[in-house]
Amino acid sequence: MAETYAPYTARFVGPDELERGIANTIRCPVYRSGSLVAPSGGTVTVKNASNIVVVNAATVTITGSIATYTISAGTLSAESYSSNWIVEWALTISGETFNARNDAVLVYRALWPVITDADLLRVHTDITRLLPSTESSAQDYIDEAWAQTKARLLASGQRPELIMSPSALRPYHMALTLAIFWGDLGTEPGSAEWNRSEMYRAQSETEWGRLTYPQAERTGGPGSTTRRRAGAATVWLGGRG
Repeated sequence: MAETYAPYTARFVGPDELERGIANTIRCPVYRSGSLVAPSGGTVTVKNASNIVVVNAATVTITGSIATYTISAGTLSAESYSSNWIVEWALTISGETFNARNDAVLVYRALWPVITDADLLRVHTDITRLLPSTESSAQDYIDEAWAQTKARLLASGQRPELIMSPSALRPYHMALTLAIFWGDLGTEPGSAEWNRSEMYRAQSETEWGRLTYPQAERTGGPGSTTRRRAGAATVWLGGRG
């Protein structure tokens, strides 16, 4: 049976990370059939962890076909660092309202990746030559691996914004990026590219298993105490003695 409506996709790769003390631009890219769909207008509402509205149905700006809104630094200056914030979009598309929702977190500092094309080239100098014709750099692979890294941290109950040493994630992020890259080039199981992808996938799991980093216990800001955390939980097997 043919669909009688167009199910749009709001493309959120993770929670919106809002940094207190600066202006934060939030976005809601909407897709249909692989293409951006430009809303004609709309509003956005932001609620804090106590479900109190801090941005009330503010008018969005359409920039590059994407609905955007900049939350001023003053709007967040008195808010407490916390997760469980909500961002609600009400966008007008083809004369109808498209509602989308994403979670958010108010942080002292967001967590950013620490690798770029230059790091990948130190491992495989032929990466630039092997990139698909549609790609001018490996940034898409880096971005996808980073999105998966943060999603894995969240799924394991760890808060990315509290990680005090982003460089600790470098070996895992590097291996996962290369696994995705070579997997994209792999034409079939057993090919050289496929085998490289499998090798780096296994390496990424090894790196995750030995991942440790200092993590703040509160906000990640000045004065926060830190403790060492592991990427993977440790299970002790044995009797009571």
